[in-house]
Amino acid sequence: MYIHPNSVGHNAFDMFPEIFTDSKVDFAHFCVALDIYKSGRTNDYFSSGSFLFGSKETKDINMLFSAVQRCYGGDYIDFQAHISSKPIRSRLLGITDSKVMSQTLKDICDEYNAKYGMNRQIHDFYIKYLSDDSKAILNGSIAVPAHYYANFADDSDTSVKQRLDFLLKFRNKYDHSAQYHQLSPTGERYEHVQVIKGKEEYTFLVKLTFDELYEITRQAMASYWLNEYEASIADDRKAFVDRTVKKFKDENRRLNAERKGE
Repeated sequence: MYIHPNSVGHNAFDMFPEIFTDSKVDFAHFCVALDIYKSGRTNDYFSSGSFLFGSKETKDINMLFSAVQRCYGGDYIDFQAHISSKPIRSRLLGITDSKVMSQTLKDICDEYNAKYGMNRQIHDFYIKYLSDDSKAILNGSIAVPAHYYANFADDSDTSVKQRLDFLLKFRNKYDHSAQYHQLSPTGERYEHVQVIKGKEEYTFLVKLTFDELYEITRQAMASYWLNEYEASIADDRKAFVDRTVKKFKDENRRLNAERKGE
């Protein structure tokens, strides 16, 4: 596994005290349980934490959202490859009715976005794993202009989704058109950010700092991985993990004793 240059110094244990200090989860037990539950999940844990840590160095919102996506396994295929794949071509071959073709293409796009779509993963992660206090920070530090959305957000989760959509616009401008939009440098005053929608221009008021976004994301990620760990030791899997970790630690102690004897 390669380490991003901005992630040098990342400590996978210290980054999430909510897991290993507050919840007193043994680090070895955590790693073994994740990989027994699903192969490669420990690597996802290290990579997601490493990228999140690295995002703070340069206040890189793209890197931060990539870290969130890696929590979900990092599986990705670009849409062109997906639509050209044999299973998709098999679904499309033989369709002669234009309405059926239109619906099938819509279904294929919906299926792709459900599995690989960044927006869906970002919405799912933050809505599920942000605490109520963190949601209040996010909702209270980005003011959405009136009439930007057809319907007023009358609940916290809808408000979170709308503010995430705004932040994803930041990411898309940065990633696809070399445009950098800064969040509030200090959080002491609102930044006026212009957003074009259709033919209209709207002004968002932003007091969110990158450090605040980083911290609420870090806390949500701790909650996510603790949830993954608890799922990994459910259904009588804990006993097997216990035995595996004990065997590993016993062997490690034996090897250390032999080295000292040398």
